[in-house]
Amino acid sequence: KPLPATSTDMVAAMSESRASGDAHRRNGGAAAAPAAAATSAKGGSKKAAPPFCRLVTGDELGLIRVVEVPAGPKWEAAEVVGRWGVPSRTNAVVAMAVDAGSPTGDALIAVARHNGSVELMSSTDGTAVATLPPAPASSRGAGAASQPSPVCAICFVPQTTAGDTPEGSDGCAAAAAPRPQLGSLVSCTTSGLVRVHARAHSADAADMWSELRSFQACSSAACMAVDHSGRYVAVGGDGCNVSVWDLLSGTAVWKAKGNKPNMVGLVDLPHITALAFLPPDLKPDQAAAARGSASVSEAAAGGDDGKALALTLIAGTAKHKLWLYKTAVGRRPQLDIAWGKARVTALSAASPGRVWAANGTGTMEALDVATQATGHGLRGAGGSVRALAAHPAHPTLLASAGLDRFVRVHDTVSRRCLAKVYLKQQLTSVAFVPVPVLPDADQGASGDVEGAVEGAVAEANASCEAEALAAGGLEKACEEGRRERASGKRSKSRHAKDGEAELPTKKAKKTKTSRKQHAS
Repeated sequence: KPLPATSTDMVAAMSESRASGDAHRRNGGAAAAPAAAATSAKGGSKKAAPPFCRLVTGDELGLIRVVEVPAGPKWEAAEVVGRWGVPSRTNAVVAMAVDAGSPTGDALIAVARHNGSVELMSSTDGTAVATLPPAPASSRGAGAASQPSPVCAICFVPQTTAGDTPEGSDGCAAAAAPRPQLGSLVSCTTSGLVRVHARAHSADAADMWSELRSFQACSSAACMAVDHSGRYVAVGGDGCNVSVWDLLSGTAVWKAKGNKPNMVGLVDLPHITALAFLPPDLKPDQAAAARGSASVSEAAAGGDDGKALALTLIAGTAKHKLWLYKTAVGRRPQLDIAWGKARVTALSAASPGRVWAANGTGTMEALDVATQATGHGLRGAGGSVRALAAHPAHPTLLASAGLDRFVRVHDTVSRRCLAKVYLKQQLTSVAFVPVPVLPDADQGASGDVEGAVEGAVAEANASCEAEALAAGGLEKACEEGRRERASGKRSKSRHAKDGEAELPTKKAKKTKTSRKQHAS
């Protein structure tokens, strides 16, 4: 039955109201109107919430990609938001380090290239800050080609709190608190040359970096690690066992011994592929003694006042073994574990008693130092894992990158893969960078913003009321039509039911009689 004319007019009005209401709901309804008004009053686009975390990766073509996880955190929405650099295999990224000491989020990223150079860039937009030249060429014999030695590892000296900063106008290490200059960059080449660079503090050369010192640590290096105090560096490589050096003096303070000879008197040459220092596990008396020292980590390490050097580090080898060293106990490994079936490629120590290890087959597991057992594996990697990185503020988040071209973020507690992003090239490094801090809103436009917000709220409420009234009228007209149609159907069904009430009975009687006749 057609609706009355008044209802038809109301349907036309309701269609217009619904169109405006759909657009209003797409923008977030009445709650989104104040934000849109504030944006128009400021004269800019809508300001999004800062991301939860931000990662940078390096690949075999020398590209730096930026991956962000939206606020929430919305792990399933992680995506690539930037790509820096020009593809070139000669500029392949070998190692990467982040100086996260700036509270504004504009940190420095150090990228070691295959050609031996080291680039320093801003973590916000990838702007080049400085470029460190390659290390001097090493000739390994008469007539050998003189080529720059590639960098195998790179690391920033850890930052300290304001109370731990040594006194001095230039920020250099003082005699009372010996440590390398804060923000210094430590690099190691494949020929075993360790170099320390620092930023120039003069106003004329704000972006100039100079070499403070360099020393030859070993003949062939494959990995390097800097302890949490920023004073000692460990180096190891093919045929060169682990050795710990003082960055201030450039002298060796500890060297590891190889394993004991086997039954026939042979000793395998070490091939160190990964190194990591464990954070110091301070006891209450050590924590009290560290209050007056330059650093908590230095108080735990010792070595300045005649005490034995107390460092704990773990080394991974090419023969799928994990060696745990305690420098205060001895020079041989205190823990020797055969792990997996491939070379150890990356190590990450986020807590004093647990170390995450990855190998060439994509296995990622944790080594519990107390129980001397491995387990708690993280699944998902489809190839060799080349780099591991723990979040500085959330130690339970572990990022991994490898040859399967995926960057992943795992929760080490639940062992769940939170995010996975495909990045097209084989990845060689990954690191967390600080999230840029967005500038605050102008204080002068606060009154205009408030007025615009109030007007938008009033307009949104009026449109919602009009939509509700139109919807109520339409529903009333439709209800009347349904009632009339329902009453007509009920009358027809009543008459049909009365006429057909006796048919089933007569048919049943005929059927019963025919059965009796057939039986007789």
